[in-house]
Amino acid sequence: MPTLTIQVYLAPTPDAKDPDPKTWPKPHNVTLELSRTTGGPPITVGPSDERGLITCELEPGTYTVAAPPDTAEGFTDVRASGNGEPTDLVLAARSGQRGKEPYVVLLPAVGTQLVRLRTVTQEGETAPGAKAGVGGVEYVSGPDGLIHATAKGESVDVVARRGGFYAPLDPKATEHPMAVDPLAEEPKRLLYRRAYACFVIEAEVDGEPVVGAVFRLVPSAARDETDTRRERTDRRGRCVFDIVDPGMVDIAVDDLSHAKCGTQGVDVDPRYRRALCKAARGEEHDISERFRFLRLATEETHGISGQVRDEEGRPVPNVRVTIHSEDGTEQLDTTHTDDDGDYDLVVDRAGVYLLSADPGYGEPVQWTTVDVNSTPVVPFVVTRPPGRGRGTTPSGQVLSDLSSFPVLTEDIGSGRGAPVVGGDRSATYGQIVEGALRDVLGWRPGSNTSGFQAALTGAFELREVEGHTEFTWHPRGYAVQADLGALTGAQASIYNRAKNALDQVTPLLDGLQPLDPAADPQDTEAIRTIVRSELGELVDELAVEGGPRIQRVNELFTLLAGPHGTGTPLDPDSVGGQLAQLRERFGLNTGRVGTLDEERIVTNFRIVVDHVLALEAGWQTYRRLFDGTTPDTSLGTVLIRLSRNLDVVAQSVEEAVFTLESVFIDAAQRQTIRLEFPPSADLPSILFSDLLDWVVRVSTSEAPRLIREAGKDGVVAITPILDQLADLVRRTLALARSGTLPSGVPLPDGLRTGRVVRALGELAQQLTDTATLAHAVQRGEPPLVVFAEAEKHSGRHLCVRLVGSGFLPGATAELSALERPDWAVIVSHGTVDTSKPGRATALFHGVPRNSDLTWVVTLVNPGGIRSNTVDALTT
Repeated sequence: MPTLTIQVYLAPTPDAKDPDPKTWPKPHNVTLELSRTTGGPPITVGPSDERGLITCELEPGTYTVAAPPDTAEGFTDVRASGNGEPTDLVLAARSGQRGKEPYVVLLPAVGTQLVRLRTVTQEGETAPGAKAGVGGVEYVSGPDGLIHATAKGESVDVVARRGGFYAPLDPKATEHPMAVDPLAEEPKRLLYRRAYACFVIEAEVDGEPVVGAVFRLVPSAARDETDTRRERTDRRGRCVFDIVDPGMVDIAVDDLSHAKCGTQGVDVDPRYRRALCKAARGEEHDISERFRFLRLATEETHGISGQVRDEEGRPVPNVRVTIHSEDGTEQLDTTHTDDDGDYDLVVDRAGVYLLSADPGYGEPVQWTTVDVNSTPVVPFVVTRPPGRGRGTTPSGQVLSDLSSFPVLTEDIGSGRGAPVVGGDRSATYGQIVEGALRDVLGWRPGSNTSGFQAALTGAFELREVEGHTEFTWHPRGYAVQADLGALTGAQASIYNRAKNALDQVTPLLDGLQPLDPAADPQDTEAIRTIVRSELGELVDELAVEGGPRIQRVNELFTLLAGPHGTGTPLDPDSVGGQLAQLRERFGLNTGRVGTLDEERIVTNFRIVVDHVLALEAGWQTYRRLFDGTTPDTSLGTVLIRLSRNLDVVAQSVEEAVFTLESVFIDAAQRQTIRLEFPPSADLPSILFSDLLDWVVRVSTSEAPRLIREAGKDGVVAITPILDQLADLVRRTLALARSGTLPSGVPLPDGLRTGRVVRALGELAQQLTDTATLAHAVQRGEPPLVVFAEAEKHSGRHLCVRLVGSGFLPGATAELSALERPDWAVIVSHGTVDTSKPGRATALFHGVPRNSDLTWVVTLVNPGGIRSNTVDALTT
């Protein structure tokens, strides 16, 4: 069979004719699908090399050419060098001659044209793998540093982004318009700097990969847990940390609880558990030899293995095989088949499990029940991708999600409109007015006029237009009563401090004059502008509704004061970052002071630095209140997050209904589907339509109303309802996956399709996340200890068992000597075990014996809420 070559071009415009080999781009990594005009299966050829050439072994003849949809972003049509149809490609034996190759042209979509970019470093070197945004779409440059994109109109927004080993040369790079010239001889250049390193670890034991091992990377300049990164080894035992800043990093094995080598657990040699490495800019570091793993001996292995084949008996690779609990509500382990279609799964104990195989491509998921006693072999028969075979359901019925159920489309609104007030005849006029104020202003009515003014200012934006005033309404989140409108608690406090500091610092910053006679006026003004801008960005970030982004605030403080440890003392003479540049460029040090005016300038600089450092110290104190939700987090912040979650739940129901409609399960049919659950669940049946309506009513009406009118009590009241709905939707998802009810009655075929299963899974996850967020809101009532008993007292270790109520996860306990304030309070070792309702177990170390003392115990819930004190023991 002769070796033939095909030249690939990218056309500058959709209507471009014959290719120009000198100016038209020749893309790499392009694949094509060729089909003989005389019939036969399609043949995939490629990818193209750096010269845009595809070399393949084919019989000469005429082929119809097509480009897979993901081969070149934005290029949707093809034209070939044939004599018949535009997509006909004639391949002859002489086509191997250079300059005589047949060609294929990829055409941009109608209404767009070619955009060419070249990614280079500041030294002028090619920057392969660099990322850039073109018209809101992210692209990665090829080995030659080129990016080929498409855009509408005469200009397009372009921005360099961080990725690979590169970062934008300008760290504050933002999108900027660029003129589109598809026929330009030279592509536009984007500048980058080598900024990052990459670490690769391949974990193995005797050549067999270790799967599921978690590694931890901590930079030497890490300030807290948010700077720590964790990655898990894939099924090849490979773990990658990319985009690592240059400098020293500590990489260690973090978790092996789910790690497997074959069917055995693994441990790590303590001498090879961690590695201190230096990240070199632009380098990939393979540190696999720095870690050594050991197999754990196991007495008995329980697992499942098998092979996935298609209807013709051929192995099918990359099929997702998952093992679930017997009722299908819990996912225990998952893997993908290898190139031979084989898979292996491991479970902790014998029992009955549910096994699924998902081939993707929109084909139905296959389900079967398996009894695991040792290592049973379970084969699967699944479908090939569309165009290469059709799938079968467990009952043998021929079915394809994409071909049997068309995709429906509908218009999507652009967002919520203004709230509509009224409709409740039982409400008084006062209640209607209060409801309108809450909905429109996001403010809870009260006697606080400053809070009303802040909410009014935040809800409406006024501007003068051609002699008259126009206003724009901005929808607010849940109402809270505070002087700072939507900002409450710790956020309101630190924002107020930051705003006052900015007001005081700005005139001092503007009044600074250089003491260095050789200072460049442009350099001094530039650094002054940067510091002023970053301070303004900091204040704006602290005002973000729902809480500031911790990483962004950390970054701003690092830019201003430089990286430093949490406990490292700083002063105006040792501060780093942009403040240090300000000091150096202006020459603001005491050695240059010669007059009172010069001393006043240095003093003003020191005041500026002191304000920033004091604000950073306050941020370090308050930061933990914005990292997730804690009992100390302000109610206003939590309610804003809960508001967003409820909106997402309502949207997820709409998407689920839309998906059900696309598989012909309309409203009428949903009213006939009665969901029955396993007898072990002890749950009554419910209509599918009633369940979805219940979720909509709770997320759009009942929960917002209770939260709005009852505040924290309303959140506590709605939490069990959210838990119940999340559980019901999870069980409905399990029924959809199995395709039958516990009674054996089959469910409609459309429920088993991948699109419906994904929509129900997303709804279940959103409900679970919302319930978890609601659980973080507690009334704050003190716990009650009814009884305490010293369960174990060996040596100086004591275990105390408590009985009572209101014990929360994360609680601690304290032992104190009765009527002996001279004895120190002993705090429990770690948190108290509150896994059993009404029970708590605390462990204490260092309890003295034979001291003739009576010890009393107090339980302390998160947030510092203390219980009553009861006797524990006498020593």
